[in-house]
Amino acid sequence: MRTIKLLNLIFGLMLCLGIISCKKSVEKDKAPEFSIVRDTINLKTRNTIVKINIKELVSEIPDDVAKEYIKKYEEIFTDEEKFPGAYIIDKKAYNKILNDDNPRNVCKILLTEKDSVLNLIYQNGKEKEFRFNLNEYIPVSDTDYTNMERNFNQNLYSVMNSRITTLNSTLKNNTKEIYIPIEDLKKIQPVDKNDYIFLFPGIITRDTTKPGSNLKNQQNYITLIAGLWRFDDSGFVLKKVTVFYDNFCVSPPNNC
Repeated sequence: MRTIKLLNLIFGLMLCLGIISCKKSVEKDKAPEFSIVRDTINLKTRNTIVKINIKELVSEIPDDVAKEYIKKYEEIFTDEEKFPGAYIIDKKAYNKILNDDNPRNVCKILLTEKDSVLNLIYQNGKEKEFRFNLNEYIPVSDTDYTNMERNFNQNLYSVMNSRITTLNSTLKNNTKEIYIPIEDLKKIQPVDKNDYIFLFPGIITRDTTKPGSNLKNQQNYITLIAGLWRFDDSGFVLKKVTVFYDNFCVSPPNNC
């Protein structure tokens, strides 16, 4: 009897150790979590919270025109509590977008408003909306989307338009939708659990045409600059790649 009890005790201990070991393994593989407070990204790892300055990330972008666009946005939209300086797509949301129904081979991003803050949501080919920022890929109900769109049109969109007018008095309405070619997204290729795609809002300061795109972006409209960064668990940047932005179609002015 004692032998059976001893064996049961040993078995129970081994089971507990196995569960603890498995839990640690899961925690080890878990990707860091992000949150954004004004111009600072809080990267939550297993052991600590690391603060990353958005401006420092922008300074590392290997494209002067992209940095020029972002700097102009920062100059015009100084109230960062309403107009964040960056949005983040993790690998999970990225793969879902690539595998979704995108009949025109573009990723459609809508500018909306959530809790008085400029918000980006993704809309697929079936006109279903999803929030993708900060490690989430969550469907947006029709009611929530209607409210977000209405609030945006009544509040932040008016602010956007009035500030853009200071740069160009002929502009009446600014960007509401941004179309990113799926082929561009495929080039970014996040493969590691610590890979994150950053979308930096920017104001187009040059009248440019991307060769082969047949899209022309007039000056002073809002666009996005997309690039990939890889972090280790301490928040140190391990990898960054070339950004994409020039052939993103913004509407208005273009009928994307």
